[in-house]
Amino acid sequence: MDYNADGKKDLIVGDTGGFLYVGINEGTDAAPVLGKLEKIKVAGKEFQCEEDRAKPAVVDWNNDGKFDILVGQEYGTVCLLLNSGSPKEPKFDKAETLMIGAKPLNGGMRADVAVADLNGDGKKDLICADEWAKINYFENVGTDAAPRFEKSVTLKAKGPPIEYRAGASWREDFDGDGQIMYIRHNNYGFIQLDGKDRQKTNLQAGGREFKVTDGKLRFCVTDWNNDGKKDMLCGQENGTIYLLINTTNQEPPVFEKEVLLKDGDNVLNGGPAIVPTVKDSNGDGKKDLVCLNMNDKTRVFLNQGTDSAPVFNGYTDEVVPESEICGGYRSRLTVVDWNKDGLQDIIYGVESHRDHKARLYVYLQMKASN
Repeated sequence: MDYNADGKKDLIVGDTGGFLYVGINEGTDAAPVLGKLEKIKVAGKEFQCEEDRAKPAVVDWNNDGKFDILVGQEYGTVCLLLNSGSPKEPKFDKAETLMIGAKPLNGGMRADVAVADLNGDGKKDLICADEWAKINYFENVGTDAAPRFEKSVTLKAKGPPIEYRAGASWREDFDGDGQIMYIRHNNYGFIQLDGKDRQKTNLQAGGREFKVTDGKLRFCVTDWNNDGKKDMLCGQENGTIYLLINTTNQEPPVFEKEVLLKDGDNVLNGGPAIVPTVKDSNGDGKKDLVCLNMNDKTRVFLNQGTDSAPVFNGYTDEVVPESEICGGYRSRLTVVDWNKDGLQDIIYGVESHRDHKARLYVYLQMKASN
């Protein structure tokens, strides 16, 4: 982008500490030479995100002919720096958090943001890729010069995900106070809980810190036994699932000793690297278990017990007809008409779970059928 309207491309970057930097091009537009990186200021002070890990995107948000900056942050909120200066001398007076109603918009953990008219209605929309490979779409229900959002939709694509999540994260309000707790399986095998004021604790189960070191876990939070408290399912790399029953409505939650779910007399197995979900698949009023796995299958365990005491005995494997976009983690994205068909497509860069190599994917938007 051209930061100072001199006809040469400059560079804006963010760092893990939440700071934004600009590098002015002291060379030519065709052969850039960046000067010293300087921190971008807001209201005369060096700007720093409240949540760290700044991921900037440059856009003319309010259509006044000057560039503005959107910044995705550590825990998914997105802040807006409106440019109140001139094209040659940018100036930022304040940082505003994008909202949905009375709550901050959330694009997912370590949100990477892009702006484009994804649905072709002439208004800019917001697209956010999160740390765990999902892409969240926020349709603009306002105007092009004054965007407004009401909800997010997780984008899907035909067929199974290119890759399944190696890590896991979940957002949950365990005690009903309106504040979200973040759940992550960290590099040391513990389930890390990031609670109020970002205080970090390790999940307790059976009077000790619960630890799993054989691969990453994928979570699902649900009231398993219908007692009004939120329990957890933890899917493992080997396909088995731990059930953690919550003993309190407080935060951080405290769970009973973990148990492995059973399929008849055997340990239940949902397939490799499963993502467990709970829903009533057959409409009988009882929760069933649905496992998305790395074999491009959805393994469905129908509940043979009751809704408050699920029992499983056998399963069916179904091919995934459509699924959430998933292509690794530490994702970056941009939106462009890749194949010149008039529709906006998604270019998606990720780090592969399997070999930790960077890959670039293209998701082509399909024309709506009449």
